[in-house]
Amino acid sequence: MKTISFIFLLIIIQCCCFSQSLKSNVSLMQASLHGYELQKQKSEISINNDTETGQAIFWMSCDPGGKVAIRVDGIVAGIIRAYRPNGLAPDCGEDYFVTVEKIPGTYSYKATIAGNYNFLVKGTFTIEANKCTKIQIPIR
Repeated sequence: MKTISFIFLLIIIQCCCFSQSLKSNVSLMQASLHGYELQKQKSEISINNDTETGQAIFWMSCDPGGKVAIRVDGIVAGIIRAYRPNGLAPDCGEDYFVTVEKIPGTYSYKATIAGNYNFLVKGTFTIEANKCTKIQIPIR
């Protein structure tokens, strides 16, 4: 005579916000139909993601004569598609500029215009938790 067993796993995700903890309730039920055995285990799994991030926005106050590509640590982060002639820095996340979100630390950047090999600006910037760092790319 064969015994039929099955495992039932139920995962309920209660909260999955980026800066909050992630908690899941896991229920494991194993039953044997032939032996009339029933076991149930329940445990809670917590995954803490308490790492805070910050942002940086790259912008220009003059027309560079083309679209400016921004690389952060060697990876293309975006293209600046506008400039601010009034000299007022945009806020992080504003359209037409490049915003990056990173964990706190110091990063390198390079700014180039496609087809203009004379235009290259590079430097470093620092991200602080829950802050917006504003980096103006100068015309040289």
